[in-house]
Amino acid sequence: MAPVLIVAKIILQDLWLSKVGWDEVLSLELTERWQSFRSSLSKLEQISIPRWVGTKEANVSFISLHGFCDASERAYAAAVYLRVAGEGEDGYVSLLAAKTKIAPLKLVSVPRLELCAAVLLTRFLVKIVEGLQFVSVPVFCWTDSAVSLAWIRGHPSRWKTFVAHRVAEIQTSLPGAQWSYVNTKLNPTDAATRGISPDELMDSSLWWSGPPWLAGREEGWSCGKPESSGAEDSEMRMAVNHSATSLHHSGDVLQRFSSYLRLLNVMPLCLRWLHNFRDKSHKRSGFVSPEERAQALTAVIRSTQSTAFRDELAALTSGKSLKRSSPLLPLRPFCDADGLLRVGGRLRNAVLDYDEKHPIIIPKDHHFTVLLVRHAHAVTLHGGLQATAAYLAQRYWIIRSRVVVKR
Repeated sequence: MAPVLIVAKIILQDLWLSKVGWDEVLSLELTERWQSFRSSLSKLEQISIPRWVGTKEANVSFISLHGFCDASERAYAAAVYLRVAGEGEDGYVSLLAAKTKIAPLKLVSVPRLELCAAVLLTRFLVKIVEGLQFVSVPVFCWTDSAVSLAWIRGHPSRWKTFVAHRVAEIQTSLPGAQWSYVNTKLNPTDAATRGISPDELMDSSLWWSGPPWLAGREEGWSCGKPESSGAEDSEMRMAVNHSATSLHHSGDVLQRFSSYLRLLNVMPLCLRWLHNFRDKSHKRSGFVSPEERAQALTAVIRSTQSTAFRDELAALTSGKSLKRSSPLLPLRPFCDADGLLRVGGRLRNAVLDYDEKHPIIIPKDHHFTVLLVRHAHAVTLHGGLQATAAYLAQRYWIIRSRVVVKR
C-alpha cells in the first residue's frame, strides 16, 4: 500500500510545517486533501494480493531478488521483487515488500535523496535476505539516478562525507549486489515517491510485477545507459595539490628551517657567500664568528618585519604617522640603526638593557616566530607559558605573545 500511504505521510509533514495546533481548524487546502485521501481508503478493500510466490514449484531453477529505489523532493522509496524462473523459461515476478520515507525538512538535493533511497533499499534487502535465508540468491539493484549510480560505483574516498558514508554502507552491506540503471518510466518506485490513488494502484501492473522486461530472460534486462550530467563531481572530495614555486622573498626561505639553531647555523654561511661574491678582496673564511651570527639574525628579523609590517615600515621611514588600524600603534614603534622595528615609549629612561627597554617587534603569524618560541621553550627546559614568555620578553615583543606561546 506504500504508493497510497505516502500521501498521508506527506499530509502529516505539511501539518507540521503549517504549525497547526491540536485544537485548531485546518486550512481549506489541507482539509480537502485529507478528506480526499480518507474517502479513497475504502477502495483498498478491493485489492487482493497473492501470497504464493512460487519458490517451491518443481520446475523452478532460478531465484533472484530485485530492488528498485527512487526519490522526489518530498519522499523516497524502495521496493523488492522476487523473480522465479524455470530452465529456459520466462520468470514469474512478485512484489515482496516496499518501504517509503518522507524527505527531511532540511533542504537536501534530489541526488542526495536518491542516494538515501539506495541506502534504504540496501538495508531493506539485508533484512529480507536474512529473513528468507536467501544468502546464495543473486541480488540486483536498480535506480533511475545516474548521479547516485556513479557515486555507488566509485570508491567512498572520492566523495565528500555525506556521500562517502552512505556509499561505504551500500558497498559493505551488500558487496555482491549488482547495481544498474533503469529508466524512470519503468521504475515502479516512482509511484511511491509522489503518491497515487487506490484506483491507480489497482491498475498499476508496474507496481505489482515490476517492469515488463523483468519477467523475461536476463539477456533482455538491459535498460540503456544513464546519461551523465557531471553532477556527481559536485560531491568529489577536494584534492590538495602542492606545487613548487620560485622563492621571491626570504620568508619562503625560512620555511625550509625546522629549528632556530639550524637557522642561525646556515644563514651566516649564506650571507658569507654573498659577501665574498660582492667583495672578493676581503673574503671571509674559517669558523662562523659571533658577529656573523648577529648579522644573520638581524637580517632574518628585518626580512620578517618587512613581510609582516610593510605599511608600518614605509610610514616610519618616510616620517609619516601610523594608521589608526595598525596593531603597532599602541607600541609607539621606531626604527633603530639596523632598520629593525622596536617598541618605543617611556621605558627609554629606565635603568634597563637596551633590548629590554626597546624590545624588537615580532609578528604573531610567521614561521620565524614559531622557531623563536620553540627555541625559547627548549632553553627554559620546557618551563611552561610564563617562563617561556618571560624569557622572550627580555629581547622581543611578540604581538599577542601569550596566545602565540600557548599555541
